[in-house]
Amino acid sequence: MDISAEFGRMLLTMDEQVTRREPRGPKKEQHVKFSGMCTAALVLLVSGAACKGELNLAADSPPPNTVVDPNNTQIDPFPELPCQGAACETPVPAATPMASRLTHTQWERATKDLLQLEFTSGLSDAFIKDTRGTGSFDRMVDELSVEPVLWDNYRAAAEQLAEQVVNDPAALARIMPSNLPDDLNERSRVFVEDFGLKAWRRPLSTAEVDLMVALMDTAVESSDNATWEDRVELALRGFLQSPHFVYRIEGSGGAGITNLNGYERATRLAFALWNTTPDQALLDAAEAGALDSAEGVRTQVDRMLDDPRALDVVLDFHAQLFDFAHFSEMEKEASLFPNFSETTPQVLRTEMELFLTHTIGSDGTYRDLMLSRTVFADDEVAGIYGINPPSEPFGQASLDESQRAGILTRAGFLAMNATQYDPNPIHRGVFVNKKVLCNVIPLPPDNFSIPDGVQGNTNRERIENATGECGGACHTPMINPAGYAFENYDALGQWRTQEGEYPVDASGTLPFDQELNSFEGPLDFIEQVAESPQAHECYAEHWFEYLHGRLPLAGDKPLIARVAQASHASNLAIKELIAGLVVNDVFLKRDGGQQ
Repeated sequence: MDISAEFGRMLLTMDEQVTRREPRGPKKEQHVKFSGMCTAALVLLVSGAACKGELNLAADSPPPNTVVDPNNTQIDPFPELPCQGAACETPVPAATPMASRLTHTQWERATKDLLQLEFTSGLSDAFIKDTRGTGSFDRMVDELSVEPVLWDNYRAAAEQLAEQVVNDPAALARIMPSNLPDDLNERSRVFVEDFGLKAWRRPLSTAEVDLMVALMDTAVESSDNATWEDRVELALRGFLQSPHFVYRIEGSGGAGITNLNGYERATRLAFALWNTTPDQALLDAAEAGALDSAEGVRTQVDRMLDDPRALDVVLDFHAQLFDFAHFSEMEKEASLFPNFSETTPQVLRTEMELFLTHTIGSDGTYRDLMLSRTVFADDEVAGIYGINPPSEPFGQASLDESQRAGILTRAGFLAMNATQYDPNPIHRGVFVNKKVLCNVIPLPPDNFSIPDGVQGNTNRERIENATGECGGACHTPMINPAGYAFENYDALGQWRTQEGEYPVDASGTLPFDQELNSFEGPLDFIEQVAESPQAHECYAEHWFEYLHGRLPLAGDKPLIARVAQASHASNLAIKELIAGLVVNDVFLKRDGGQQ
C-alpha cells in the first residue's frame, strides 16, 4: 500500500465530511475559497496530488454546542457607564470569513502548546514570509493567504514535529491521555478523541475519529514491525496538516447574524488574547456551555488577561504598532554620538518592552502609557536619559519630570524616528498623526519631492524650507507640527534645549478633537494627547484591528466609540479596554450572509 497516497486520500475524505452533521432542517451548502486553493491541498501535498476546488461547509442547523440567542440580546461591554453620540448606537457583527489562517507566530505557539514542547520549534522561520498590507498588524485575515510553497512548508513541519515527538519517550508521554486501554483499536480511539479535541479545538465527530484511527491502522498494514509510535506519528502528521489545525474554522452558524458556538468562541479568544490554541480550561468552559453567556466569556477573559501569555500579546501589539522591527536598522554618526554602540538598539528596545509590560501588567491606563515616568534602565540607557543608573541592570528608576513623559519620549521611539545625524520631524509627525491620533494626512502634490542640500540654521528651519512647496497640502498643518513637538530630543533621543548656538523651538499647533490645539513643547503636547478623546479612540481602534484581525467597518464604529469613551471618562485599565473589545456582539457573533 502507498501510505502517502492513503494518508492524503483519508484526510481529503475527512475534509469533505468534517462539517456535515445530521440535518434538523433544510440544508444549504456554502463554498469557501482560500486564495484559489482548496483546504485539502494541505494534505494532498503529502501524496503529490493536485488540488482544485473549494471547501464545502454544510450550513446545517446549529450543532448542540451552538449558543442559542432567541431574544437576540445585545452585549454592552460597559453597561454601568452612560454613552454619548455614536457609542449609543448598536454595533453590527461583520460577515467575517468562515476560515482564517493562523499567523506564523500563532502556528508556532499553537504547536508548542499542543505538543507540550519546552520551546517553540522555530520551524516557521523557514516558511514563506507573510506580507503586511493595508493594516498595521500581521493578523489581517484577508491578507493571510496560502500559496503552494506554504502548503509544503506546513507538510514538512508537521512531519518533522511528529517524528521529533514520537522519538522522545518523555515528549510522547506528555501528549498521551491517562489510563490508555490495552486494546490497540480502543487505545487509538481514546488518543484520537483526546488529542483531536485539542488539535482541532472542538470535539471530533464519530466519522472523523474513524478516519483518523483508520489512518493509524495504515502503519500496521505497511509494516509487520509497526509500533504504537509509528501509529501515533501518522496521526500527528494528519492532525497538524489538517485545515482544522491550520485554520480557525467557524462553520456552525447559518444565514444572517448568529452566535459563535462555545468552541469557536474559545478559539477566537485564545488566538486574540494569547496568540495560541485554547487551553484545557477554555475547552472545558466551551463543553460546559459557560461561554454561551457574556458573563461566562468575561470570566474567562479576566483569567486570560492575568496570564503571562496575555502580556506577550500586549507586547506584540505595541511592537507592531511602534514598528520595533526598525530597531535593527538603527545607526548613528559616531562623531556626533560617541555613546552609541552596537548594543544601543537592543537596550533601547528592552527598555521600551519593560516599560510596556510593567505599565499594562500593573493595570495601567492609556494615560499611564502617555504620561508615566517609570523607566527600567541599565548604565547605557541611564546615560542617554541623563539619570543615575539603578543599582542593578534594568532596575526601576524615574525619568526627569521636566523632560519626559510616557512612551512617546522614550529614547527608543525617538531614535528610530531620526536620521544618523538629526531628529526626523517628518517621521515623528507622520507616526503621531497616523498611529496616535488617527488623523488623515493629505497626500502631497504629485510633483513634490524634498530637495537636497536644504539650508537652515536649525533642523526645524531646514524641514520648513524643504517642505515649503508641499505647504497646506500635507506638511504645514499636520505632519510638521506633530514632529516639531519632539525637537527637544536629538537623533539618539537625548534631551536638548540648544541646537548649536540656536534655541530649540518645539512649539506648534495641531488639529485634533475637532479644533486647533497649541502647545509649547513636548510635555504640553503629550499631556493634551493623554486627555484627548480622539487619541483614546485611535488607540482603541488599533486594538480592535489587532484583536479582530481586520480593519473596522461602519458597524464596528459604535463599539470602538463605546470603548474609547469608557477609556477616556473612566480611566480604564488597558486590560479593561481589551476586555471591552472582545466581550461584545461584534466579537462573539458573525454574519453568515445570505445562504
